[in-house]
Amino acid sequence: MNFLKDLKNSIYNPAFYHALLDRDFSYSLAYYAKLSAVIALVWATSVSLALVPIVYQLFGELNKSVAEVYPPLLELTLKNGELTKNMAGPVRLEMPEFAGSLSKVDKNDLPNPEIKTLLVIDTEATADLKSYQKAKALILVTKKAVVYTEDNDRSSIKISPFDQTMTGSLNQAKLVGYLETVRPWLKIFVPALVVIIFLVFMFIMYVLLLPLALLALLVWALLSLLKKNMGRVITYGTAYRLTLHASTLSFLVWAVLSVILGVPSGVLLFSALTLFLTYLNFRLVIKI
Repeated sequence: MNFLKDLKNSIYNPAFYHALLDRDFSYSLAYYAKLSAVIALVWATSVSLALVPIVYQLFGELNKSVAEVYPPLLELTLKNGELTKNMAGPVRLEMPEFAGSLSKVDKNDLPNPEIKTLLVIDTEATADLKSYQKAKALILVTKKAVVYTEDNDRSSIKISPFDQTMTGSLNQAKLVGYLETVRPWLKIFVPALVVIIFLVFMFIMYVLLLPLALLALLVWALLSLLKKNMGRVITYGTAYRLTLHASTLSFLVWAVLSVILGVPSGVLLFSALTLFLTYLNFRLVIKI
């Protein structure tokens, strides 16, 4: 409950801010750590609510998609860096149906939106640009390499040769078996993913201590103009401590805007809110 009280006071409480002038840096740093956890939790919850259903949908549709896309009689064999197959001619693996339903973005923003084929396996083709463009697929698999592109206009390619030491075979039954082996790990993977997302946002909050150090210079300049209201000269270290509190509303607004509107508050708004709260809490002379 002390944190909630500090959260409220950090938004507006002149007496609290004047008392902060005599607090240790560890007090403000501990407060920022708790604030960071709250902001990171908000962000992580927002991302997880969007991402976790997609993960479950992805794994739920994979078995169906394997039967839908991968030919039941097709068997691939890789030996000594060369791929062979038991079917004549090029084999086309079309894009699974669920791939389109999972995408929330405009198709024109996707790589090669006009391409409907996921992969073409052609052991007679050469690994070059002409063969790749002729395949009209996202990926071309030849006898000795995998060919793909990262350009929307398909004007250049990347070639990944097969490792000479790799051996093995793949068919529909094996592929389904691999997916069934992975499925039980979802119970561990999904919670771990949520924790990782939270830790990533916590790390971001701690990295933001660096730009807050720059913002503290502006806070320091503002407090220098208000030194009569505080009855003392403010050091940069004190200004930095106060910035960790004065940025509370800025972080809350940033979190809300990023979750609801999908856009951050912006540097100018963040800085302006922080400076405004600093001025608001020190504009009057307070006797402690």
